[in-house]
Amino acid sequence: MSAKRILVTGFGPFPGVPHNPTTDIAKSLDGTCVGEYQVAGRVLDVCFETIQNQVHVAIDDCHPDVMILLGVHGKSDRIALEGRALNLADSKRPDSRGVFKSDGQRLCEDLPFNTELSSTVDRKSLVKVLETAGFPAVCSEDAGRYLCNAAFFHALRRCSASEFAVPCVFAHLPVIGKPLGGAFDSREWSHVLLQ
Repeated sequence: MSAKRILVTGFGPFPGVPHNPTTDIAKSLDGTCVGEYQVAGRVLDVCFETIQNQVHVAIDDCHPDVMILLGVHGKSDRIALEGRALNLADSKRPDSRGVFKSDGQRLCEDLPFNTELSSTVDRKSLVKVLETAGFPAVCSEDAGRYLCNAAFFHALRRCSASEFAVPCVFAHLPVIGKPLGGAFDSREWSHVLLQ
């Protein structure tokens, strides 16, 4: 029997974040084992034009049993586990290629504007696990309108397809160095979340 797989994605740099800590997390976890799971880490380019394909390729390559997407949230002081993503892109900042999305553009033209997709993961239990381990965390219902929302939307849509049916959650991380009630070791909390 083959090992179960967890796909963890991070993002590359984007305007305002020249070094994205989720890149390091995804790379450091790639190829590791946590319990009965083998971890595949992938780094996504912060690009509206290619994000859907990047997410699909990562899923097709890894065939995950669980998917965890990571992004940074500069205004947060805790880990936010997102519960939903919207078919909407309306960013105030450009992506890594200088492209803005405005006026409430759809991510997927074949779905109605503002379609909401929700995670089936028990986020409240994950918050308790993280907080017990010393990492302040919260459930959130707003993944934003930038690439975090876009990647999460495409992942939820693909992971909910009948041939996959994979649990999928998005974790927004505070910028490293913000107070978290103790030292913020991204690899340490990642292992807590993966367990």
